Amino acid sequence: MYAGTTPTGGWRGEMTVPREIKLNHTNGKYTLAFLPVVELNDQKNTSNSIAFKSPQKSVEILKNEIVEGGSFLVEMEIDFSKTDNFEIETGNALENLKVNYNKQSGEFVINRSKSGKVDFHPVFKRQIKCEFDNSNQILPIQILVDNSSLELFINNGEKVMTALFFPNINTTSLKLRAVLIKTL
Repeated sequence: MYAGTTPTGGWRGEMTVPREIKLNHTNGKYTLAFLPVVELNDQKNTSNSIAFKSPQKSVEILKNEIVEGGSFLVEMEIDFSKTDNFEIETGNALENLKVNYNKQSGEFVINRSKSGKVDFHPVFKRQIKCEFDNSNQILPIQILVDNSSLELFINNGEKVMTALFFPNINTTSLKLRAVLIKTL
């Protein structure tokens, strides 16, 4: 739809990380799961990681070298016995990219309408939605953010969402709200 009009030079929205595809068999049903390849773990710099020993309802990370570097990984678990929705926001004082999940609607939503350059095509501002009926109390989430892409791996790759974004200003913050965060 808008691939030929993205504000980039030399590349046009390629998948950011290679993925491993697994065939799962649960309760007599076969499903596919998509996860980043294990070799990506070799790129992690654990000396720069931030971890929380106990669950948190919200976290705001400002002026942090990991976040300001523009490429980071968030791994967390959401405890739905404590909350019905959550929001993840990354950006700066003028621009943001948000990921929301509402348990009652059973829907993940990526909103990039205020993420920077969004006027190059009318479809780009629209929310990206993914239905996910969560029957588990604990939901594992993995988010890979690069300077202009976000990849969301839901429930160990049962669902995956990818979104491009084109900020005018570098990222300075990461905010997580209404979430019981176990690790970051």
